[in-house]
Amino acid sequence: MNVIETLAEKSWDLGLNATCEGEFNNLSELKEILDGVYPWEVDDQDELVDQLLDDGYLAIESEYVYEIQIVNENKVYTIYRDIEIMEMFDKIIYDKIKNNYLLGFSNSGWLHIDAAIDLASGMIGYFNAQENIFTPVKNISEDDIEMLRNVIEEYEFTVDWEAEVKRVEK
Repeated sequence: MNVIETLAEKSWDLGLNATCEGEFNNLSELKEILDGVYPWEVDDQDELVDQLLDDGYLAIESEYVYEIQIVNENKVYTIYRDIEIMEMFDKIIYDKIKNNYLLGFSNSGWLHIDAAIDLASGMIGYFNAQENIFTPVKNISEDDIEMLRNVIEEYEFTVDWEAEVKRVEK
């Protein structure tokens, strides 16, 4: 699965800032997953597991992680702080036509940008950086689009380049 597909799937699961850490079928498996994702060493892991099972989540006071959640009774997710989502993107492109942003990244694993999330259309797709052409592939959830807009505005990210982006109709 390529990066575009993975991000679209994440968006429609719990959101771009959520990562499924695994599924568990018993306490031992839950403890193993929790041991791999909980950011600090603990003396009594049983207490953490009990709290996670009772509440369905663990609030985390971490610079990177917001909480750990149980979803659908047996999946463990790490929910990252919204600002952390920006680590996935290599460039912020300001579209002078739509007066909005595209978040560029590498879909192929190469160093160049060949994909983006278009905040104007709410789509993820291919991006030709030489000709500034965006070709949509899939929708991203409106919650994620709104979150990304808010992060860009709140943290005042630097725009890497400005362009008049041409969009190919889907």
